[in-house]
Amino acid sequence: MIRCASVRKAGSTDQCPLRALANHTLCGRHAKCKKAVLWANVHASHGTKLVRCQALVRGWLVRQRLAMCGPGVLSRSGVVNQDDPVTLEHRDNVHPFSYFGIEENGKVFWFEFDTLYSWCIRSTVPSNPFTKVPLSQDTRKRLREGWSYRQRHKLELPPESTVFEERVLQRWTLLCQLFEDYGFGQIHPRSFLRITKSQYRTLFLLIRDDLMTAIPEAHPVRNLLLSYCTRGLHVAATLPSRLYTIQSIYTLLLMLTRQRDAYSVAFVVLSALYRC
Repeated sequence: MIRCASVRKAGSTDQCPLRALANHTLCGRHAKCKKAVLWANVHASHGTKLVRCQALVRGWLVRQRLAMCGPGVLSRSGVVNQDDPVTLEHRDNVHPFSYFGIEENGKVFWFEFDTLYSWCIRSTVPSNPFTKVPLSQDTRKRLREGWSYRQRHKLELPPESTVFEERVLQRWTLLCQLFEDYGFGQIHPRSFLRITKSQYRTLFLLIRDDLMTAIPEAHPVRNLLLSYCTRGLHVAATLPSRLYTIQSIYTLLLMLTRQRDAYSVAFVVLSALYRC
């Protein structure tokens, strides 16, 4: 229904609730008026303020995302390498949101996001591909934030291996890096490669029970985390073992990357892993 474009009555700021006439912008009553007061004109000044607010919010969101891209994202003249080591794309041809820079000893190296992500999930101690110096905790955190941002906004994620064993190992490698960054020590991902389908179901049961105790009901992410556990339990009846394994690890990644400080969740997950 197309509503009438006029205000309800003289002196009012509310829009007329009646339906507009066919091929007209006003209802039958306001179409007969000598001078109808349009609702859009009454609120014109508010529209300018709204556009300004929208521009400020968009600017803040863009700056937040650029911060995840790291040093040199807008000015690349000072970076060490001219091209990405895998795609061979020149630094000036890469979109800012696909750029990922790291600073090491006062020097800035850059990569396409997919390149560095794929490199880092191959090792429990990821390093700079050029210098072999281990990446800082801040760099690894930014890398996970970039992956989480893409997942939340339905953007294309970095490609994964098509080989089942490699894919499972790479996902567990990312989880073990996260555990280490939260201070739980270095854990080798191969420790979890032989978890069975029934053990994954037990894992989600343990996590669900521990989350209900560890996280207050008023916490904003409590229901989201519990929904992940519920989903992990429900799909067990329909998915074959291999696909359920892949889906379960993916669910754990979502639980541990959906908030900036997931220490308590990491503790709950790691505790459940050693009990399932």
